[in-house]
Amino acid sequence: MNLKCKLILEDYRKQKEHFVKLGDVVHTMLSDIAKELGLTVLAVEHRVKEEKSLAGKLERKGDLYNVFEDITDILGCRVICFLSDEVDKVGKKVEEKFVVDWQNSSNKKDLLKENAFGYLSLHYICSLPFGDKWPDEICGKKFEIQIRTILQHAWSAIHHDIGYKSDFGVPREINRQFARLAGLLELADDEFVRARDNMFAYTEDIRKRIILYVGIAVKPKNIILVKQGLFKFYTFFKTFNKKLFFTIFIVLCLPLNFKPRSCLSIHSTKHKIKCFLYSIGHIILLFIRLRL
Repeated sequence: MNLKCKLILEDYRKQKEHFVKLGDVVHTMLSDIAKELGLTVLAVEHRVKEEKSLAGKLERKGDLYNVFEDITDILGCRVICFLSDEVDKVGKKVEEKFVVDWQNSSNKKDLLKENAFGYLSLHYICSLPFGDKWPDEICGKKFEIQIRTILQHAWSAIHHDIGYKSDFGVPREINRQFARLAGLLELADDEFVRARDNMFAYTEDIRKRIILYVGIAVKPKNIILVKQGLFKFYTFFKTFNKKLFFTIFIVLCLPLNFKPRSCLSIHSTKHKIKCFLYSIGHIILLFIRLRL
């Protein structure tokens, strides 16, 4: 190892603790970004490069670095999302919260040709701004943030593991295998997004059908009868199992915006039975229509 690389290692030893503190701050900020977006992510991770790993990198690529500050991945952070469109959402927030070195940042998808498949991930080289709420010793130091999906992460981890363990490089045929797998996983990521969107659309359709049914079946002239019948249903069964039937009653009354105390008095037994059956009939009809 030449003198330049030895000096870089010496600077690393002096500043490692600063990167440890920086890692904790960035980890918290990335977790807060996910919460702010209302996203559930698989993981938020970070690591500070060990001296042995840095020394190996300098042995392989030492000519690329003149000073310690040229190395941008001493601290590496990662957000692993479930869906591909969530990667873009987190990326936009990262661009707002951190100082981004655009010259060294990349969207790996943009680097692929339109007829090629391979590693997909968002890579940002970032730093914290001076003069904010953080101590100066952790500001201005560059670190890497990777944002990817679960499937992208699995592909990358396996590809990295197989490639780095080989003493003779990776032959073309195996690289083609990885490219084909990358294409399949990219398609799977897109299909997961479609499945989620279709589920949202289905749920919204059911909500609209409930609203439509209540608007048609419970007309203004019938609303008092329905409320009275539901009230009798409540008063009759609450003594049998108060907690259970009160819960059922409240759930059934939600579409009617019904409050038991507002019920009008019912005079005849015949009228009570009629209201009770009328209400239960509407409830049964509602569930039948929803199943159709």
